[in-house]
Amino acid sequence: MSTTPLFIIGAAEGVILATLLLPLSPLNSLGIGICGIAKVATGKVVCLTVAAFLFAFTCAGMSAAMRPSPADSNSPDDFCDSIQTALIAGVDLVLGYVLIVLSSLMEKSGRLQISHDVLKRQAEQTQVAYMALLENQNGEGNSEGGDDKELAAAQAQVRTLQERCNGLEAEKMELEERCNRAETDTEAMKRQSE
Repeated sequence: MSTTPLFIIGAAEGVILATLLLPLSPLNSLGIGICGIAKVATGKVVCLTVAAFLFAFTCAGMSAAMRPSPADSNSPDDFCDSIQTALIAGVDLVLGYVLIVLSSLMEKSGRLQISHDVLKRQAEQTQVAYMALLENQNGEGNSEGGDDKELAAAQAQVRTLQERCNGLEAEKMELEERCNRAETDTEAMKRQSE
């Protein structure tokens, strides 16, 4: 059985994995975009079909290796070929799954980073408005009751935005930790496959 298609699939997955793991934003965006194809309806069908074939190759290789061979066949070569096919197909299957998970984590992390930046800007703007309101209140005194309500509303808004910002920071750190674990797992799998 020829393992050339399995090597081609593995090489393609390795290239896509490299675009995700290298710390270059344009390459990361390219890798996320390529893996994003798997989220479209036709992409899901293609990915599931390839995964089914890889799973079938893995199972066929393992069953051929476990099957007792007749006396007239070249047993050691058949055994090695079966194990090699099963191993390569299994690694390709696992790498495909890792690529999809890693790209979705990186995509979610990017969206959270954008949300975090927006909320941080809003909090800074609210803080500036609050400071201006405090200065305005100190300059005019407490002659109007409406200023107290505005001040309380601004303080509440500042607290709310700071809480949301802190929540997003915690979620971002968790996603970065999961992304780092996925990268470590991927590197370990690459080392094991070599």
